[in-house]
Amino acid sequence: MLPKEQIKELKDAANQVKFKHVVLNQWGFDSKLSYGKDLSVVFAGPPGTGKTMAAQVIS
Repeated sequence: MLPKEQIKELKDAANQVKFKHVVLNQWGFDSKLSYGKDLSVVFAGPPGTGKTMAAQVIS
């Protein structure tokens, strides 16, 4: 079980992936940004804490 702050951060990252098309296409940022359109997340912690699983869930 994760603390509330980490759950919020994972949900925020998942929403960035989910709504990327809205920001880039509907809001018109695709033509304004030449790079930096993808999401980067850094996971840290000892083995077996769910880093890979969390990354797979939000991708």
